[in-house]
Amino acid sequence: MQVLNQRYPDIRIEGENYLPQPIYRHIASFLSIFKLAVIGLIILGKDPFAFFGMQAPGLWVWGQENKIYACMMVFFFSNMIENQCMSTGAFEITFNDVPVWSKLEPVVDWDPDLLFEVGVFRGRETMSMKAADVKAARETGVVGTLVGSLARQPRQNNRLGRPLELLQEEARLLSETAQAVLLPAPASTDAANVQGVEQYLERLDRSYEEQKALALQERKAMVLRALAQKPADAEEIESVDQSVQDRLDAIETSFSLPRTAMAIQLHTARAGLSHAPEERHFLAADWPKPRDERSETRFRVFRDLRRQGFYLTSAGKFGGDYLVYPGDPLRFHAHFIAVCVPMDLPTPLCDLLALSRLGANVKKTVLLCSPSDGDEGGEEEEEVVYTSLQWSGMV
Repeated sequence: MQVLNQRYPDIRIEGENYLPQPIYRHIASFLSIFKLAVIGLIILGKDPFAFFGMQAPGLWVWGQENKIYACMMVFFFSNMIENQCMSTGAFEITFNDVPVWSKLEPVVDWDPDLLFEVGVFRGRETMSMKAADVKAARETGVVGTLVGSLARQPRQNNRLGRPLELLQEEARLLSETAQAVLLPAPASTDAANVQGVEQYLERLDRSYEEQKALALQERKAMVLRALAQKPADAEEIESVDQSVQDRLDAIETSFSLPRTAMAIQLHTARAGLSHAPEERHFLAADWPKPRDERSETRFRVFRDLRRQGFYLTSAGKFGGDYLVYPGDPLRFHAHFIAVCVPMDLPTPLCDLLALSRLGANVKKTVLLCSPSDGDEGGEEEEEVVYTSLQWSGMV
């Protein structure tokens, strides 16, 4: 937890102990007092059984004869029972008010290594800029779409690279399961753009000065190596040293490095959407999450299919909402075209026939996905009704 707090200082991670039931607390308190009383009787050599007119058992007689061992046994045995009674309390860790580990009830199976950052851009688009985030998203079953150009092959669109664009349902599911951090997009203003240009030009000037100093050192080293190869007499050493120094001074005075010869750094990666930890503010992202019936239906279907282990991508080219894969899309073809339809929405017969024929033409089964009209907050009781459509020709 300390590592997470250092990495994300503005994220609220809390842990809380829950006390055990009152009966166990009373037992532990009684044992702590009873333990001290028994040890005191053993040390003083008293027989509490004689007070009640009872014969002392053999274990008590042995304890009177071996007081040290008896006191140690009573102490450790009672402590073991006390710890067992008090350890029945539960412990719960919450991440931004979302439980991620608890002994009270099953919660999300959360791995801190899979926590990655998702930035919000241009309203409804969410993207991830880091290679580690793309890998983490793939491991969690989120596919997304690569929409960026490759650094070394920018003038082609057959192979794309980062950033990774996520569906709204993918970003929302990751956020609700505490597997991603939604970062708001930085404010884009004229002042910020001018400041960015000035910083870029400043970095270029600084890089030019550094390269110029290195080139001057290299030129001086070449001159020294050339002069060192010439033999010289002992009488001429002082005059040679003076001439070498004069030549080095002349080189330093007249040396100039054309800016066209400056090496330009080719950026093949970028820092992403994050800033320094002390400057980063994890506030609620300004993301206009639609909460209409259509978007809510899509998300409930997406969540249910992901729980069943299916991989989903956008199906805009196929006239549906999602393409459903039995595994990673890099290894499998899509088996279904998911069309999200509310339970109480009437669907014209012509639309059903069109969807059936479309699925038959692309060799996929059309799924009509309708969430049940239950409590949307009760995820465990939520049920999605699936109806498959297949075109079998005219009868």
